[in-house]
Amino acid sequence: MIFEVPDNPTVDEVIDLLVHDVDTACPLPILNNEERILMEEYRPSIGQRLHQEGTWKSEGPRVRRVAFRLGALAAAFAVSHLETNVNRTRLREAAKFVEADCQIGTEETGQWCQR
Repeated sequence: MIFEVPDNPTVDEVIDLLVHDVDTACPLPILNNEERILMEEYRPSIGQRLHQEGTWKSEGPRVRRVAFRLGALAAAFAVSHLETNVNRTRLREAAKFVEADCQIGTEETGQWCQR
């Protein structure tokens, strides 16, 4: 899947894209807008990175891929608990997983996953 990125997006636009990517990857309903609530926690990190010239254009597709992975993992965690929707707990379990991957410093995830 190719993740396109707009030129010079606002923080709100990036958060909207990431919420969309989580929703797209997650085949189960996510309760109570938890994906948006979670993405809002990354707002300071996203804002800081957007102010670094050229980072979104080069790293945005990877950031979107990580959000997609987050949605898929949240669904997998829910299914492993025999749940039919994704709640806050499962979404945060998935977030911890992708944040740990980011902390390792893999090139694929960039440095956008600080809360």
